[in-house]
Amino acid sequence: MQAQHSTPPGTTETPHSEPGTTPPNGPGTTPRDTPDPTDRTPLNRLEHTVVRRWRPEVDDDDRARCAVEINRSTVTLARLCTPEEDDDVERHVARIAATVGVTRGKAMTLADIGVMMRRMPRVAALLERGFLGFEHMRTLATDTVALAAHAVRAVEQDMVALLTPRRDRQAVPTPQWLHRRLTQIVDLHD
Repeated sequence: MQAQHSTPPGTTETPHSEPGTTPPNGPGTTPRDTPDPTDRTPLNRLEHTVVRRWRPEVDDDDRARCAVEINRSTVTLARLCTPEEDDDVERHVARIAATVGVTRGKAMTLADIGVMMRRMPRVAALLERGFLGFEHMRTLATDTVALAAHAVRAVEQDMVALLTPRRDRQAVPTPQWLHRRLTQIVDLHD
């Protein structure tokens, strides 16, 4: 049996605080949230970066938690469905469709998502957080599938910015909005 541990309301437990105590700058803050203005090295600025999360990542709701887990599983499945560089794609997709029990179209989309993640590891790391659903991932993969090799790095950098919320608990944009913005990004770099 695992020991139960609870933190009293209005207090936050951080790796640098005792359980049940309020951090010096108030609830919900950590040393990373409150950078020292006298510490200006690039490494220290990076350490003090606040990670903002999309609403499904932080929502205290069973439906949100379930959706995030489904999305993480989809990312794992896409990785497993990624063809090797020298694979016959049609044979690979047919095999995946039969093995997974999906249509060839969905198998191709899973393979495209996997290829996108292999080409863009920083985008893959974001997708592993589980805030984007299958339709969102399909949009990202479809819009970048024909991307020239010379443009991958620049497009990936802009995609990371696009997939980073501007404020904590921000709603996830629609696939249509992502498509419009990603089309502009690809046109700019490719």
